[in-house]
Amino acid sequence: MDKAISKASVCEILADMYPTDGEKVISVESIDEAYDKIIKLPTIQSEQHWIPCSVKVPEVIGDYLTTTIDKGVYCDLWNGVNFNRTELVIAWMPIPEPYEGDSDGTC
Repeated sequence: MDKAISKASVCEILADMYPTDGEKVISVESIDEAYDKIIKLPTIQSEQHWIPCSVKVPEVIGDYLTTTIDKGVYCDLWNGVNFNRTELVIAWMPIPEPYEGDSDGTC
């Protein structure tokens, strides 16, 4: 489940990080600035981690990232029964969404 970030939660986090003798003294500007920085951070989808095949298999036919017993990482098709790979697939995860940040930065 995704959690929303509110300015109140940013205020609580900042107050916990920077307590001043029991008083929570934080300016509105610092809350607004922290909130603006936080909401610009990239998000992680809830299923963006390796899922062991022993725990769960994909529910939808399609392409997934897989890792095998020999620690290889591949993109494989799940056909509803198994992956199209001869090596033993031990875990999988959905393929992440493409990057949508600044397009002017190149490697």
